[in-house]
Amino acid sequence: MISKNGIILNCVKEDGSLLTKNRYSWSIGRGLYSLCYSIEQKLISKNYVSVMDSTYKYCLKRFLSNLNNIPYSVSYDGKTIDNNKSDFTSYFICIGFLKANYLYNKLDLKNINLDVTEKLISKTLINLMYKKKFNHYPLDLPSYSKSLSKKMCLINFLWELYLVYNNKDYLKIAKTEANSMLNNLVKYNLITENGLNKKNDIFCPGHISEAVWFSIEVITENKDIKHLTKNKILFLSKVANSFEKVLNISWDKENGGLFHNLKFDKNGDLLILNSIKTWWSAVELFVALSYFAKYKIYIQINNNCGLSVVYQYLNKFYFSKKNFDWIQKYNITHTKSDEGVGLPVRDFFHYPRAAIRLNNLLNNI
Repeated sequence: MISKNGIILNCVKEDGSLLTKNRYSWSIGRGLYSLCYSIEQKLISKNYVSVMDSTYKYCLKRFLSNLNNIPYSVSYDGKTIDNNKSDFTSYFICIGFLKANYLYNKLDLKNINLDVTEKLISKTLINLMYKKKFNHYPLDLPSYSKSLSKKMCLINFLWELYLVYNNKDYLKIAKTEANSMLNNLVKYNLITENGLNKKNDIFCPGHISEAVWFSIEVITENKDIKHLTKNKILFLSKVANSFEKVLNISWDKENGGLFHNLKFDKNGDLLILNSIKTWWSAVELFVALSYFAKYKIYIQINNNCGLSVVYQYLNKFYFSKKNFDWIQKYNITHTKSDEGVGLPVRDFFHYPRAAIRLNNLLNNI
């Protein structure tokens, strides 16, 4: 997934061939984050620092020359293809730069442009905390200020900032947002995409899993169970009970896996709006379940241990043992799909990030 000039590629098929030579700012930012995270955790060699450096410089030149106009995609030779402004894109490229700058400092390497990162952080925080309409381009997600995607990005971003700068203000705000997120789940037994939690609104169990993971990580600060109060454990149990209800209406009982989008109709019947099975929803569900297990809370899916069900599901369908790779998405019966949810990218983000978190969880149990 690295080009000849040492820059992360994000449009690679499972056989190694290119889908396109175009570069996407949100995906290259996510790839930069995963690469830096892997180096930081000593899971890959420091030789990959050169890839980090090349990708960092490429982003500065091609995507961040004007922070008020970050292009969504550029051609191989750097010409802007899609100039749509996206708050989603700036968020992902920001967490990549945040991680890269942290690694530059940790390894005592010369930081090439801290000023850009600080301005990008400020812009991203303003977008996430105060902007009424959050642009998710290229995804068709609600732009409401309370949208699930925006809120969980804010929680995760504040947590990442806290880990880098050790600023308690970031943690305080993150905890407020995370507790609000989990309280809504307990109250409604659901979190809808628009964040309004009305009965007929669309919900995505993959996004709910991601939001639960981020929120538990923040409110527990990843502490051992012996350092949590009884009230905190009781609250997590209530969250788990509501989350279990979500999973048991969202899990495909015949074929396995989470449906992507669902809603209840006016009569209270469940409608499957999108039956695509995505790689990221399955792996992030596994991480969320693992966080509950850390605190000795075990969620059931179809009356079986959820962790076991999802682990077997991931190994059966998504991991390619031949080349240690992964499959992107399937249709409802797990025939490989090139259509539906997802961008034309080989996303070097969800699996690496989840694997590193799981590795840290295991090391701390």
